[in-house]
Amino acid sequence: MAFKLLALLLLGLCAAAADASKTKVTLYDEALCPFCRKYVSEVLAPLFENGLSDYIDLRIVALGNARKDEEGELVCQHGPVECIGNRILDCAMDLHPGQDNWFPLVLCLEDSGDFGNRTAVEECAWRSGVDAGSILECAEGPRGKELVEAAYNETWSLVPEHRWVPWVVVNDLPLFDAGDYVQAAVCLMLPEDNRPDACYVDPFPDMVLSDITPVQPRAVSQETVIV
Repeated sequence: MAFKLLALLLLGLCAAAADASKTKVTLYDEALCPFCRKYVSEVLAPLFENGLSDYIDLRIVALGNARKDEEGELVCQHGPVECIGNRILDCAMDLHPGQDNWFPLVLCLEDSGDFGNRTAVEECAWRSGVDAGSILECAEGPRGKELVEAAYNETWSLVPEHRWVPWVVVNDLPLFDAGDYVQAAVCLMLPEDNRPDACYVDPFPDMVLSDITPVQPRAVSQETVIV
């Protein structure tokens, strides 16, 4: 089913992107989602290793399934630490524009998953060559609140509404349950005579259909954090 859906989507994607220099790829993510963390490390990171990142304009919007309660307080799916993590991710991308600048930090943070540990955040920042202090100051201050509010508005304005995370959108069209095949989507956007060798290498040689990222229920934690 996913392969048929992907084929249909790619027809529309190729037409929509005919004049685009780079393919727009947006991941709607949340900091402590295990499937999101796997997606960043196993699907997105290889694009930076095989050179296909040169052909994409990547964005990550960290909010996920967080909703506001009746009092306007943000309720994150995995609790208050995830709310902090979302702010850290959004601030990291805001302060270090350009995917080659912020992606190593995001990858490190998602791999560690230790957003509540200031030392762990500082370690990832040091390894990625960015300043942890400015990111944490942003996450703990009014700018972090502005960024997560923008992420909230964008995420819950998606048409169709996102059903789970990770939710992947390519050139403004969702990939639904075929998000793992974003590499194929990017390659099919490129002129046939200009596709890099990576387009002809199976990114998941041992995968079977049942291995496709499972759907994560949108259950919301009862813990709240005021933003």
